[in-house]
Amino acid sequence: MKISFNTTTTVSLISVLPLLVVLIFSSYFLYLSYTQYTNANNIADQLTKTQQLGKLSEELAKERSLSAVYIGSKGRFAEDLLKTQYNQTQSVTDQIKRLSLNQTNQEKKIIQTLDAISSVRSRIIKLEADFNTVYFDYYSHLNAQILDEIRIITTIPSTTEISLFTTALAALYQDADFSAQERGFI
Repeated sequence: MKISFNTTTTVSLISVLPLLVVLIFSSYFLYLSYTQYTNANNIADQLTKTQQLGKLSEELAKERSLSAVYIGSKGRFAEDLLKTQYNQTQSVTDQIKRLSLNQTNQEKKIIQTLDAISSVRSRIIKLEADFNTVYFDYYSHLNAQILDEIRIITTIPSTTEISLFTTALAALYQDADFSAQERGFI
């Protein structure tokens, strides 16, 4: 069986095939650009969350350390500083609650734990809480939840350079928390 093309068919194939190849390549690059754009938006949103969560982690670390001083001194030191820190932490907590519209399960756990903070604070001020429960079971556990949420930024697909920066950022927050925890424990 012999296939023969007339002149019109040959000219049509010669002109349509390159256009089809260009269309396929341009569609592919359009898809890649759109994917990178959505990933960049996701990273920007997560960076905003990470910044707020980093502030919260820092304020909670200060509160944890001052609570340790207050409990260790049996209420003789740092009561005014501790109450001032409670207000600063509450301010950042309120910002986090306003920011979190589409909450992940981890964010919901963080918010639920933060909602219980007033009872923990009152037990600290009344010296009804022991050091280990406050320091490790509440504040350190809450900061661990925050760090887990911060690490989400490392899972967003992106370029190699951005992945390196987001991984370094998450590690920086984790190291800062570990050093604050160690300093507060001493």
